Amino acid sequence: MALALCTMDRVGRVPLLLVSSVGCALGLMLLGTAFADTYPNSQLAVLGLCSFMACFSVGWGPLTGVLLAEVFPLRIRGTAVGIGWAINRVVSGSVALCFLPLTRALGESGTFFAFAFVGALSVWFTAVVVPETNGLTLETITHLFHARAHASRTASRRR
Repeated sequence: MALALCTMDRVGRVPLLLVSSVGCALGLMLLGTAFADTYPNSQLAVLGLCSFMACFSVGWGPLTGVLLAEVFPLRIRGTAVGIGWAINRVVSGSVALCFLPLTRALGESGTFFAFAFVGALSVWFTAVVVPETNGLTLETITHLFHARAHASRTASRRR
């Protein structure tokens, strides 16, 4: 986590999130592979789990809070960040609650491969949706989102 917080202003948020997404997906694929056989490969499982944890700690772990604090306008920032963190906790809890039923339905390997697929989707989400806020003032970020919203409304009216 300290690595991400020390390098996010030099490297940027989006590159760290992309590395984190790719690394998490690969770590989950290693976990899926480790549990694919009748006798799980414990060394591969440990490598996959450690890879996932390290990559999560470089991007999605610490930068979620940073981005939440940066992307909302000042007038709603406090409430919006609180709601964002509440949603984050509910989704994290839901994933934890769904893990055992998923392993019964898909098996351990299938569950980790399903999570790896979601990790791969996060690469696309980061590349396409998440704005780079590095080096921008909060006012500039607000204007960026207003411009995006205006462009989106204009594009939907043309259809």
